[in-house]
Amino acid sequence: MLSMRAETRQLVGVGLYTVSNAARLLQMPSRKIRRWVQGYVYRYAGAKRDSDPVFARALTELEGVLLLSFVDLIELKFVEMFRSEGVLMSVIRAAAREGARLFGTDHPFAVRGFKTDGRAIFATLQDADAEEIGIRAEELVQELHRGQYVFAHMVTPFFRKLEWEAEELRRYWPMGKDYRVVIDPQIAFGQPVDAFTGVPTNALFIAVEGGAAVEDVGSWYDVPRDAVTHAVEYEASLRQAS
Repeated sequence: MLSMRAETRQLVGVGLYTVSNAARLLQMPSRKIRRWVQGYVYRYAGAKRDSDPVFARALTELEGVLLLSFVDLIELKFVEMFRSEGVLMSVIRAAAREGARLFGTDHPFAVRGFKTDGRAIFATLQDADAEEIGIRAEELVQELHRGQYVFAHMVTPFFRKLEWEAEELRRYWPMGKDYRVVIDPQIAFGQPVDAFTGVPTNALFIAVEGGAAVEDVGSWYDVPRDAVTHAVEYEASLRQAS
């Protein structure tokens, strides 16, 4: 467990999110995030069973508070995309295990190789033991096709919002790269900011929400009008989804 006195360099550059913060940014229920990152116990046929975390967190707890990193955040987004289209968690877990083996990482969905080899991961599961994955053989074929469909129609477009340096995932542009809003673990512990000035989008939004004119807010924070309007649009979208 990390101490509050842990050296700053252990946290700077990796992003830092509480579960509630991650839930807000991902527009997901906090309970779902906890279940996916911590695992949970459930009953099946009268017996208790353990459901393991979908992936290994990059951070431990800080004074008893569950913390997530930037790569955790992106990994959760990928899992949510597959689940939103009905792909079974057992198949997602199997894909995560295969991706971890293929890429040598605890965050297989958040690496650059997944962009090109993601469909191949589902293809290799075609030869897997369906019983080991936890579904019937005939269901496995349907689930793998569904996973490949999600990859083509949701995951591939999402990759356009991600930015790498070499093989390392560095930035997430939640509204797309035509907007100024970015989530960068190197800036403000990974909170959303204006990409070109580093001003938190929430600060710009609160100022406008309080009644200030866009031009005045831009002058106060020394940012252009687009920085303010993009921040307001982004933060408003988060609130509408909550």
